[in-house]
Amino acid sequence: KIKGPPLLLETTRSKVYTIPPTMNAFYQAIAENNRSVGLISSGDYEAAIDGQTRALSIIKKFMDLHGDQLPKTSAHRTSLDQCMTASCCTFEEDDDMQHEFLYQQGVVIPMDIHPDQDIGALVSCMIIFNFALACQLSASSSAGEEVVIANLNKAIKLYQLSFNLQRNANMDGNVLFSLAVVNNLGICHRQLHNQEDSGKCFEYVLSTLMFLTDCGEVSELYKYLDGFFFNVAHLISQPTVAPAA
Repeated sequence: KIKGPPLLLETTRSKVYTIPPTMNAFYQAIAENNRSVGLISSGDYEAAIDGQTRALSIIKKFMDLHGDQLPKTSAHRTSLDQCMTASCCTFEEDDDMQHEFLYQQGVVIPMDIHPDQDIGALVSCMIIFNFALACQLSASSSAGEEVVIANLNKAIKLYQLSFNLQRNANMDGNVLFSLAVVNNLGICHRQLHNQEDSGKCFEYVLSTLMFLTDCGEVSELYKYLDGFFFNVAHLISQPTVAPAA
């Protein structure tokens, strides 16, 4: 029988969770993730990577062992975008941006969700996204070129995995999550001088933003989306070249 979530301990800036031995693996994975998000916020990226590695291993083993026994859905629903907006990353332009916006807020997973097959995929997506983010931020703070390249390539694989997982699990409609993944993926490719792949990522970001604009949905999400607009402004302002006769 799967028990409910345990009591939590909190610190001032980010929630830090103790993991009692009696906590089942599902909530242990969430607690490891949320503790690692605090480490990302404090700049301890290597420790965050270690934590996300543990969280991913735990949730994978849990789903392998119990996934088929879980109900398909539960009454306690949430979404990737709801978790991201609750974690709150808004755009603030400053001198350290180096002309690009990186979505760098780790995603905190609610501890009051109950495990089912859909939630298992959702939790895995968020853990993988945070894992990728920690690798990307670690690359930005590393001095050795080999370490930078290795971390960026790892981040690329993880971002692609999280994007594909949410698609395969039919978790479409998570606009903020998709934009954050593809935006950060584009930055990784640019830093590795993969200009074609980077361009495709930002074209995806632009087309998604234009779709939201046409649908009239930008106003409600604008405080989360203006950073992405900042990154694709150069594509909007590019002149259209007429085809040769």
